[in-house]
Amino acid sequence: MTTFEELGVSSKIVESLTNMNFVSPTGIQTETIPYVLSGIDILAQAQTGSGKTGAFGIPIVDTVRKTEELQSLIFGTNERISSTGRRATSFNVTCQRT
Repeated sequence: MTTFEELGVSSKIVESLTNMNFVSPTGIQTETIPYVLSGIDILAQAQTGSGKTGAFGIPIVDTVRKTEELQSLIFGTNERISSTGRRATSFNVTCQRT
């Protein structure tokens, strides 16, 4: 099984993910996180509940936390964006910049 650390996610973000009960990446996260962390644009598709939000959200937060130089554009329904925004706010509080 692949770990978030093996994908290149920083230890501070991994600690925050663990505190939120995310202990291992899903398939879509395993396939996409290394690309996003390396600066490569991605377009991915996966089933509902597969971890797509984490697939782009985890590396975005990790990169912004380190450099503040990442720009991202995320499309989704109003319903999904509202739900994701609440979770991202919670995650941001957990991962304060060091």
